[in-house]
Amino acid sequence: MITVCPRLLTGNSSVTPCSNANTSTWKTDIVPYDAGMTAEPVVVLAGGVGAARFLRGLVQVVPADEIVVIGNTGDDMWWHGLYIAPDLDTVTYWLAGVADESRGWGIREDTFVAQKAFEQLSEKSWFQLGDRDLATHLYRTGRLAEGAPLHLATAELAERLGVRSRIVPMSDEPVETRLKTDAGDLHFQEYFVSARSSGFRPSDS
Repeated sequence: MITVCPRLLTGNSSVTPCSNANTSTWKTDIVPYDAGMTAEPVVVLAGGVGAARFLRGLVQVVPADEIVVIGNTGDDMWWHGLYIAPDLDTVTYWLAGVADESRGWGIREDTFVAQKAFEQLSEKSWFQLGDRDLATHLYRTGRLAEGAPLHLATAELAERLGVRSRIVPMSDEPVETRLKTDAGDLHFQEYFVSARSSGFRPSDS
């Protein structure tokens, strides 16, 4: 059972569990920042592919413009000068109806011309970026360089792709998931994608 509660979770507001819920979903008593909404938004705390698939189902039963998605940024990273936000993009692509559903990530029928060219130039090319996906990262990085906060760049991308739900990053400030491994300190993407790791074990310390 999945229970998603109304009201938008932002700022330093106090958070309380949803009543009569057996899940780790939450609500607050603050007023949603979008005063134009005609109903209390349904707020979803979202990670990557699993959350994106859930959201694709949710918009079948809840009006898309009444849904607020708070997306994970813990997997974000800088990659060859570009700011990559994998989970925000995955959610955006799925809600826009352009996701490559067979892989779960990226854009359907995307090409990899730039990726193949880059592989000829650098050994550090393990993070796969399609050409249309690359355009997303170029746009976001450019907006950040202009001084736009991450939430604004995210909203602009969603709007341009026709997403009616509001997608909000959990933080405008950098938040990285890093792991201490036998190979040293690794970013989550290095551990999960580059090293192709499939699990974790408790630390001895």
